[in-house]
Amino acid sequence: MEEMTLGAGTPRHLLRRIELRDQLWRYAIAALTVAFGAFGSVTIVIPDGAGDSRWRQITIGLICLSVIPASAIVARTPLAGALWSKGARSKSSIAFVAYADAGLAGVVLCMQNAQAALIGTGLFSVIGAYVAHFVGGRVMALHIAFSTAVVLVLGGTLLAAGFNPLTVGLEVVVALVVSNAVVALLRRYTVEMQRLISKQLLESSLDPLTNLLNRRGFEFSSGRLLNRATGDLLIAAIDVDEFKGINDRFGHTVGDGVLRNVARLISGGTTPNAVVGRLGGDEFAVISGEPDRDAEFLTETIHREPVRLPDGTSVSLSIGLVRMDHAPTNRTSTVLDDLNDRADRALKASKTAGRNRTTTVDG
Repeated sequence: MEEMTLGAGTPRHLLRRIELRDQLWRYAIAALTVAFGAFGSVTIVIPDGAGDSRWRQITIGLICLSVIPASAIVARTPLAGALWSKGARSKSSIAFVAYADAGLAGVVLCMQNAQAALIGTGLFSVIGAYVAHFVGGRVMALHIAFSTAVVLVLGGTLLAAGFNPLTVGLEVVVALVVSNAVVALLRRYTVEMQRLISKQLLESSLDPLTNLLNRRGFEFSSGRLLNRATGDLLIAAIDVDEFKGINDRFGHTVGDGVLRNVARLISGGTTPNAVVGRLGGDEFAVISGEPDRDAEFLTETIHREPVRLPDGTSVSLSIGLVRMDHAPTNRTSTVLDDLNDRADRALKASKTAGRNRTTTVDG
């Protein structure tokens, strides 16, 4: 069965169902990046900033110019994956945080007036808002450590210049609170919201009786497997034979137990990357990118390992298989619907032929 864990039991593929329309947020972050450059450019011309120092002016100017390509990259980089994917966090998001931290530090450390520079460190809180949402805890800790170091360097500069230690201490504490307090608060909020959203997605996409994907979850996961498939495919429609009679003879409690046992049989026998779902009632479905191994199980092995009833008789399954010898070139939802329809027709052929068998057709 397809991998079903992310963190504390959250299906990784279900999280991708969140349609985060992040274009507005990407443009907003890009605009803030430009605003950072505008802040830096002001410091080039004011006395408390670069003043008459040529090297300060050049350094700050280069940092400010870098926001143009940086903002263009940010505007084109999707954010949704970074909310959930560690892979995304380890690349573009971390690089952006490192760039933003280094750029802001470069500007404030080049300013001639360290007190004015301390005020500028408050912009670390804006970077912190991004950090809280789009990178992991370790990167957040590094960001806080870096911004703290910059603030302490500026505080040390003021002390070396002869400023009152009590005044400097107060200014440093305020700068640290402004720069870093929001990061921890937003991070806690983000983690909690991720947990709640993940729980709701999980509950809405799993069948509570069998713990398999329900119809909605199966359709979504099947579409993802279809889109990434590069080789052969297998689609299976599975039905418990005479299930109504089982309920009539033994009651719904036994019937529910049969469904749970059939679910365990199918998910335990198919390959780990197969998508297994309960579509409703006694109907199950499988889609797999490893058709040879799963076809052998669904054609032969599954019929030799029946689920037993209280009177010692066994439950039989009728199965319809569709095998495709290549990945489909057209990967729209209509292709998946067509494959499922063919599997259903093969299933009906198994029923007509006497049940307790698998009928295979080519896709």
